[in-house]
Amino acid sequence: KNQTIYLTLGNTNNNLKEHEEKFFFPDIIMNLNNSIYNLKWRIQLKPKLEAILGSQGMHQISRNGENAPEILVPNSATTDVGAYGLLKYKLEKYHFLIGGRVDRREVNTAEDSFNGDYFGFNYSAGFVRLGTKTTTRFNVSSGFRAPNTSELLSDGIHHGSFRYEIGNANLRTEQAVQIDASLAVHLDDFEFIVNPFYNYMQNYIYPERSDSVIDEFLVYDYTQVDYAQLYGVDAGLHYHPHNAHWLHLESSFSNVFAEDLNGNPLPLIPQTRLNNRIKIDLKSKTKFRVNNLNIQYQYFFKQNRIGLSETTTSDFHLLNLGLNMAYGLDNPLLISLSVRNMLNNAYIDHLSQLKTLGINNPGTSINCTVKYQIKNK
Repeated sequence: KNQTIYLTLGNTNNNLKEHEEKFFFPDIIMNLNNSIYNLKWRIQLKPKLEAILGSQGMHQISRNGENAPEILVPNSATTDVGAYGLLKYKLEKYHFLIGGRVDRREVNTAEDSFNGDYFGFNYSAGFVRLGTKTTTRFNVSSGFRAPNTSELLSDGIHHGSFRYEIGNANLRTEQAVQIDASLAVHLDDFEFIVNPFYNYMQNYIYPERSDSVIDEFLVYDYTQVDYAQLYGVDAGLHYHPHNAHWLHLESSFSNVFAEDLNGNPLPLIPQTRLNNRIKIDLKSKTKFRVNNLNIQYQYFFKQNRIGLSETTTSDFHLLNLGLNMAYGLDNPLLISLSVRNMLNNAYIDHLSQLKTLGINNPGTSINCTVKYQIKNK
């Protein structure tokens, strides 16, 4: 009764084909087979003390088609193995957590005899205070990310992003230390949360555009800086008045700044954004009814903190609509309708892979989902 073991096993297989000019003859043919396991052992040591031990692993095989005209990433095999331990302790309003984790990644290729071995040790420590109307969190943790096969071994045209990518076999593992805190206020009809964070990272990996052009495609080289810092804040509020239970007002704000230690901005950082939503719950007992209606307004700020190879991105706004409807009383047919970019604004997101080609993001798009549960007595 004081111990529980969880085991998860999984396998996915993905066949990728990218076409350049000939519809029936793809230029890139790749197969990615991914097997994973997740083992977790939860032990209740004392009424207020709990331990969690576990291990996670992955074996990934990437193979190109025999007749593939182009090779983006050579045939490779990646093996991940990790083990971790956590201790949770509860003391009245406080919950404490401390843990450690060890990871290893091995990447091998047959063609060029590449063998990469990456090792990382991480830790985490923090606490949560659960008050009557407030929740306070503070956490310090480290992070580890080994380079993947695309970052290490790419040498070809990626038609999905319309660029020529060149990997770097000398990339080192990313190591990070993050400090984050949050304060949440819970009142009868109002909730507010603010979450500032600071992340200090070593060996930050990113794709950097060069001045070269290969086969009319811009060349991106995977590189890294010795030190980088990412910091910002997430905040949100929810107002649900008691005298108008049918009304929900929600707003959230998020931003992140990324730069090296000299203050130079790093590329491919998302725009600061403001998200507002009005949700109206409708109570009706008619055969056909609208359960709720929500209107969403999103504003994306101008991104002018850019890397050397980037261009600025203008600000833009989106207006979206959502409807959840039902038909029938006993076992109703559920209908969801959503409309994105109702005003059909022309815009390009800063992280769009098609930005360098000047291709806009989609205009007005409509999506409808119909769901019916078949009951068998």
